[in-house]
Amino acid sequence: MAFANLQEVLISDSLDPCCRKVLQDGGLQVVEKQNLSKKELIAELQDCEGLIFRSATKVTADVINTAEKLQVVGRAGTGVDNVDLEAAMKKGILVMNTPNGNSLSAAELTCGMIMSVHDKFAERQHLRPVQEHAHGELRRGGIVDEGALLRALPSRQCTGAALDVFTEELPWDRALVDHKNVISCPHLGASTKEAQIRCGEEIGEEIAVQFVDMVKGRALVGVVNAQALTSAFSPHNKPWMGLAEALGTLMRAWAGSPKGTIQGVTQGLSLRNARNCLSPAVIVGLLKDASNHADVNLVNAKLLVKEAGLNVTTSHNPIVPGEQGCGEGLLSVALADVPYQAVGFVQGTASVLQALNGAAFRPEVPLYRGLPLLLFRASPPTLPCCLP
Repeated sequence: MAFANLQEVLISDSLDPCCRKVLQDGGLQVVEKQNLSKKELIAELQDCEGLIFRSATKVTADVINTAEKLQVVGRAGTGVDNVDLEAAMKKGILVMNTPNGNSLSAAELTCGMIMSVHDKFAERQHLRPVQEHAHGELRRGGIVDEGALLRALPSRQCTGAALDVFTEELPWDRALVDHKNVISCPHLGASTKEAQIRCGEEIGEEIAVQFVDMVKGRALVGVVNAQALTSAFSPHNKPWMGLAEALGTLMRAWAGSPKGTIQGVTQGLSLRNARNCLSPAVIVGLLKDASNHADVNLVNAKLLVKEAGLNVTTSHNPIVPGEQGCGEGLLSVALADVPYQAVGFVQGTASVLQALNGAAFRPEVPLYRGLPLLLFRASPPTLPCCLP
């Protein structure tokens, strides 16, 4: 399974010691170095497959593109605005965060600021109930259109607002900060002693557990840039991922460098939700040995397949044909408008080739990595060719 070969992880920001312990107990080597310059960060990452950080570390495109071994970055917290997600996607680097992050502290601040807005207007209106709308933004700047909010305040379309975050921090345009109907804070939702303890311990342990679970192949949680892969780690889907990649490899070797549309079809009720995670695996098989797509993986597959001039479509049929031995489902991969179609299924945990172009194999052919297939056509006669 991809991303299961992490060996060394760099922790570049301050986190509770439990983060290091969880990683080491999971069999990973850990390096802890803080306050690194960009040059120092790049140097440290040359030997690391994983990076864990908080808000201080900036994972820029330069860092991503020069860290040759880097496979996974984990943000201990919710926001990933300090990660170049586009560069990470193109390089095939998995980005993770801790979705629950600082939710409790943010919720506590939200309640406090709502009460403050209410009190502000209750006093102004001689303690009469406040009926108008109030607004709050306490997670990430930019969620709310600050210009629209500023225009809504004089019209009383919005009576008041409470803001802890801004699109630009520090906000040089102080029109909102100085508005009489606005309460603002300097992005301090996680700045209390309790919040810092909670962040240091809970999110440090949470991101470490996510790394270990991923390496062990148990689960994939908190994925930011390849959410479809979350289901790829389920025990049911794992062997089907292997089959999908094998059929993609077979299709590439058989059809040369295919262009046009690749059609993937899942059949059987057990595969009804699997096509979103199987299609990237098919693409990996199609592209992985191409010289210009050597770094293709389950993260960047859908991006790189477009660059290769291919379109991949998926569909599902709940009915499985009555072929003997095909079990609970079938996966077919075909090149549209030309006679290339491969059909396979999973037998136990093994990938099995069931048919090529409608010609069924009896018995079915096992698809093992590294096992060559000898293929030739009887009519018209052709010389045998070996498929890797």
